[in-house]
Amino acid sequence: MSECIILGGRQGRHDDALHLLTHGLGDYDSAIRYCLFEGSGASASHSMFSQKFSPSEGQKQLFAGLLREFLHIADPSERTERTGDLLARFAPLFDVREVLDLVPDEWSVDALSEYFARALRDLTSESRNAKVQRALSAGLNLKVCADFIKESEKIGGWIEDAGEVKPLKGGRDITAEPEAQAEGAAKNNQSPNEAGTQIRPDDTLKIS
Repeated sequence: MSECIILGGRQGRHDDALHLLTHGLGDYDSAIRYCLFEGSGASASHSMFSQKFSPSEGQKQLFAGLLREFLHIADPSERTERTGDLLARFAPLFDVREVLDLVPDEWSVDALSEYFARALRDLTSESRNAKVQRALSAGLNLKVCADFIKESEKIGGWIEDAGEVKPLKGGRDITAEPEAQAEGAAKNNQSPNEAGTQIRPDDTLKIS
């Protein structure tokens, strides 16, 4: 039977492999390891059940199939115990709505209390993280707007009329600034005669 499980894993027939592990061998821990390693047949030297990991889509699908198999265990008490333990240990892998749809209505809340506690804690944490991210984004947007308004007040308002940019009353003519700077630089580079200084005849005689 173990050969069939290995062959089924290699061929991608994971539902058959999980069914054999759960109902044929009754090896529930091996079924969990099968889902963790996605049917690769790998084994771990230490327990992975207490480790935090980022599940892949393949692992989520395998654990969903394993949950359905656990819900069909023949012995009622073992069915409840194994299902509750699976959900509690791997709560982040299961969607609450899907779990409620699969679990029989006659089950008590106590059987899944640990799972619901972990699921609620994870949902609360996600909600708080989302609120923090929104608050940080709002603060950043407010800072950008404040900086924009500050720079706009320095420049002043302006309008575009017939292809010409004109400053509003009290505003700084930003279009004229480059021209004014160019004129000032040209004046600084002029010689004294070019700047308008007149040479008197007496000065000419003194030079000669």
